[in-house]
Amino acid sequence: MDFNDIKKTVKKEGFVVYLKYLPEIFLVLAIVCVSLNTFIEKIFDYNFFDSKEAFLALGPLMLLTTVLILWKKLSFISDELSLLKSKDIGISDVLKPGESIPYDEIMKNSEKIRILTLSGSVVFPLEDESVQEMLFNPRRNSDISILIANPKSEAIKGRYEKDEPRTSEGSIETITNRIVWLYELIQDLPSEAKCKIHVGIYDNYPTISIFNADHVVFTSHYAYKLRDQDTATICADIRKKYGSSVLKHFDMVMKDSTDISSWISDNHDVIDLSELKFLRSYSGIFAQSKCGSFLMQRRDNKSGIENPGMLSVFGGDSEGEETCIETAIREFFEETGIRLKHSDMTHIIDIPMPLDNRDCKLCSYYLVRGLDETDINLKEGAGVEKWSKKILLENTELTEYPRKILEADLI
Repeated sequence: MDFNDIKKTVKKEGFVVYLKYLPEIFLVLAIVCVSLNTFIEKIFDYNFFDSKEAFLALGPLMLLTTVLILWKKLSFISDELSLLKSKDIGISDVLKPGESIPYDEIMKNSEKIRILTLSGSVVFPLEDESVQEMLFNPRRNSDISILIANPKSEAIKGRYEKDEPRTSEGSIETITNRIVWLYELIQDLPSEAKCKIHVGIYDNYPTISIFNADHVVFTSHYAYKLRDQDTATICADIRKKYGSSVLKHFDMVMKDSTDISSWISDNHDVIDLSELKFLRSYSGIFAQSKCGSFLMQRRDNKSGIENPGMLSVFGGDSEGEETCIETAIREFFEETGIRLKHSDMTHIIDIPMPLDNRDCKLCSYYLVRGLDETDINLKEGAGVEKWSKKILLENTELTEYPRKILEADLI
């Protein structure tokens, strides 16, 4: 730093900043003083110092000052080496808390976008409408992967109970709503854009938020009771040490995560399913005889049909604009020849069934009681079989969702 830089710094920070340069100022004044005294003594035979001892005392002070200056310079060199080292591991910048990231510019032509977040507020603000428009633009060609915390996991529940600042706006409910919102946004995308986005739900306690677009990655590390604006954001290059280690962490979390469609299915009890869109819907009917036994359909053992040769309930997929109960009535008539009324049907439960990692089919189940098995004129399936609940649950050929319903004692 030259004197002009010092003057600029003083102008910016005030006179107190001169204290930083006190050794340099003292050394300069001492050299000027000694030089001036030597000159005057030769010309005018006059010495400013009263004694030789006073003059010699200036020497050690100048030596000490020189040592202090050298120590400062070595500290500066050490800082510069640390900076070079940080650049070597790929850290290009450290943003101040609250400093915004230019998402639009970064995401504009990115081929791959990766986001890891607790609830979608740190590093990549999912709640921001402009960010939502960029991320879920149907014309975007980017492959997008989003990882968000599982609000049902014990690790996340513990985090909100023990390690959440009072000022935080996040909650278990907030994360749940955000997952449901992500699912809804995906359903609104055309099929071509939908296949380019993947959302995973992870159980582990997050220690870092990540936003990666091609070669650049932004990270923010969590600390005890520090969130959002309390922590700085690091900008790095994924082709170097720090950035590549961050992406390894992302890939490991992704590997252990649950697809959003499977999470919706597993946690349907905490979601208002009436607000969600489903690619398809299915209605299944549990038929009970007058004595309380279950009348189950033995599926045809043919290739190309779902659950071939298994035991299941009667039912099928909806057609056109049918409601779920209308589908149940139509399917039961087509398969058994028995025409039911709405009042004959008791709704049991709605369960989203994952079709792939982003779509679900809504499965609605109903119960019909008091049937006489002799009235069934089977039109689809390999046969009708009569089972008690206990023996039926012991049968390994019972299909998945009917088994779950019986195991949960919903009937």
